Amino acid sequence: MPFEELYARTGCQFQPFNTIYQLCNGLQKGQLEEATDFLMAPEYLMWKLTGVKSPVPLTDENSRAANYSNEGGAEYIRYQKNIMGMWIVNRLR
Repeated sequence: MPFEELYARTGCQFQPFNTIYQLCNGLQKGQLEEATDFLMAPEYLMWKLTGVKSPVPLTDENSRAANYSNEGGAEYIRYQKNIMGMWIVNRLR
């Protein structure tokens, strides 16, 4: 599926560590054949997530072009930009 179509459906920015890309890679390599569950926990990742809560995914062209992500939360969507490496800055404070 082309990235433009995937973004229009999910609003998920292209980052190789995002769940949808990890699952696709795992399926292609046969790594998920025996999996029964998986943990989705972006809070465990060591980078800063910046954004806002939204009741619906924001998947317009400007969001895709800016590489924003829509990630599911408990009854809301996290509309955000993943900024890798910010944890280093936070550690230096």
